Amino acid sequence: MPIAAGSLLEVAAVAYRSESDNFLIYPGDPDFESILGSILPFDWRQEAWKACGDYCFVADSESGLLRTATPEETREYLEGGEYEERLASIGDEM
Repeated sequence: MPIAAGSLLEVAAVAYRSESDNFLIYPGDPDFESILGSILPFDWRQEAWKACGDYCFVADSESGLLRTATPEETREYLEGGEYEERLASIGDEM
């Protein structure tokens, strides 16, 4: 279970805790992106409450950290180019 990550601008390591181990995963580790992508934003419950449950998560194009987005923000994310930037940063294509 992931427990912490760095700032939205730069992530140095992901702290990870399992039933038997505690360890840090650094960029370049094969598991880094998958663990990073599983950490929910700390404020997601408050954002979901404000949006009456109408929300989703999008990955920041620079850091890969998830953030809560309204439907309008999600549309902008998808149509405004940030989604393509994220795909390019992880070496994926649309």
